[in-house]
Amino acid sequence: MNDFFKIWLPLILLIILSFFLTYLFSTHKAKNEITIATGRENGAYYNYALQYQKLLEKERVKLNIVTTAGSIEALQLLKDKKVDLAFLQGGTIDQKSKEGLHSLASIYYEPVWIFYKGETLSYLNELKNKQISIGEKGSGVHPIALELLELNGIKRKGSNIHTLSTKESIQKLKNNEIDLFFSISSANSLTIKNLLSDTSIKLMHLKRAKAYRQNLLYYKVLTLSEGGINLKENIPSQNTQLLAKTAFLAANGDIPERLERLLLRKAKEIHSKQGVFEETNEFPNQENLEIPIGKDAKRYLEHGDSFLEKIFPYHIAQQIDRFKLLIIPILTLLIPFAKGALPLFKWTIRRKIYKWYKKVAMLDKGICTLSRKELMENKESLEQLLIQVKEETDVPLSYMNEYYNLMLHIDMIISQIQKRIEKL
Repeated sequence: MNDFFKIWLPLILLIILSFFLTYLFSTHKAKNEITIATGRENGAYYNYALQYQKLLEKERVKLNIVTTAGSIEALQLLKDKKVDLAFLQGGTIDQKSKEGLHSLASIYYEPVWIFYKGETLSYLNELKNKQISIGEKGSGVHPIALELLELNGIKRKGSNIHTLSTKESIQKLKNNEIDLFFSISSANSLTIKNLLSDTSIKLMHLKRAKAYRQNLLYYKVLTLSEGGINLKENIPSQNTQLLAKTAFLAANGDIPERLERLLLRKAKEIHSKQGVFEETNEFPNQENLEIPIGKDAKRYLEHGDSFLEKIFPYHIAQQIDRFKLLIIPILTLLIPFAKGALPLFKWTIRRKIYKWYKKVAMLDKGICTLSRKELMENKESLEQLLIQVKEETDVPLSYMNEYYNLMLHIDMIISQIQKRIEKL
């Protein structure tokens, strides 16, 4: 047992210390706080961010929310690294804006809603003499509304074009100060539901929606079914064709893989449910992304949670995963110690036996030339040594063979001395 404490205990303590230091190193300064850019506080992006914030808090990750006018402003904040990720709207990204960014996933459809008052409208080219709000600058709807209007010969600099927020547009529409306005938002948005429920306001049915899709491939044609928002009140009152973009999450390079995986895990919880236009488990996905998807996000969407993530809570699974990456080099360093420990142990045990041989050899030396008195003294010394060996030598059973050899050698020398004494 003493040998265990002398050899193995220090080695075990060294291993424990190594793993402890590895754990501290692997968890040191782990990023657990991120910032997301959303739209206005009355918009869908902000409401979704609140859901992410609540879910991430349970995983010990803090999510800060920064409100903006919309996708254009959010994209600029993301580019300037003032936020870590952002909700972005399809159709608002140019080639230059993609540099240094990557997508995490598409998360839901965002229809282009065109609300108006007055006589029924079904064609955008009927809007030339109308007072139109195309959304405030910096919003995602602004460039999309301009694009659709210009395709129909309506120029952006006309006196009838207004850049108003959704809130301002609704108020001015109700006051008959404008004729219609564009908005892009989820069908689950409370603002959209309230507008659809207002009998004085109409939603434009785009008869040529498929034609826009043929010319602008990044749009999707959706049909809002009669009663799709409210069956009891039959809202809307007819099938309505809409153009739609896809909302997606984008990030810069400052978010570690573990947080991206966690965000996508929560995205599944939030966006995989059936919606007005979305099928169950249709989102999140890799489709319709205007910024290339990150390799870590792609791996997660294709393969899902890791074995550890399925078993343990996120923060524990990630600590184990990070720890696992450092175990290999630590073990590589410890293997030589472990290999050396066994020979050291064997040497220590054998040393308990072999140390007596020096005394035995000295007492055995020159038996044939010693006097009777000297032989008697050597014999007595060997007998004392034999007793001492029995009392002080404690070895494992596997080494008893060498122990008994020592005892036999001492006994054999005592016998030789006795024979020599009898002859003298």
